[in-house]
Amino acid sequence: MSRCMSILTICICIIVSTAAYSDEGTDIEAIKKLIYRYEDGVFSGDAQKIISCFAPDFVSYAPFPDSLALSMTRGDHHVVFDPESWNVWGVGMDAVREHAKSMSYYPAYLQKHPDYLHTTKVSHVSVNDERGLAVSRHIRRWPIEETRDNVYSEFCSVWLLAKIRGEWKVTGLIAHISGGQLVTKMRPQR
Repeated sequence: MSRCMSILTICICIIVSTAAYSDEGTDIEAIKKLIYRYEDGVFSGDAQKIISCFAPDFVSYAPFPDSLALSMTRGDHHVVFDPESWNVWGVGMDAVREHAKSMSYYPAYLQKHPDYLHTTKVSHVSVNDERGLAVSRHIRRWPIEETRDNVYSEFCSVWLLAKIRGEWKVTGLIAHISGGQLVTKMRPQR
């Protein structure tokens, strides 16, 4: 009897641990899909797709002190990502809707600039019950014909997530926390 109980206990432990690992793997994949759905919404200009990714209590943090720093990331300027300069950038669904609306220009921009390259890779996901954290790496490359520059930009973002009514949603985002940018001159045309 003792041997049967031991075998039964081992089987139950294996089944329970396999189910827990399977759920975590499913959650990790769901979080990756959520971030890629957001990126697709941004580059397709689909406001509803963007909005659907966020929780009502969403908060965004930005590692730049003001909107001037955003424009300084292009060209040969240097932006310092000092945590003491971070700000709360947007709070709640009104901020999400405003952000989604501001992305409506992307489809026309991409059509006009076919050399613009944008890739996103979710490089890390951690799940603990109904909470998750993800890190994504973003690479952007585009030519600036007027100045004959090529711009290469790479940065990471941290996503804070929660499973709300069975669906993963973004509750917080710290965008552009680390990165670099390189501007090179194009060769003269002959």
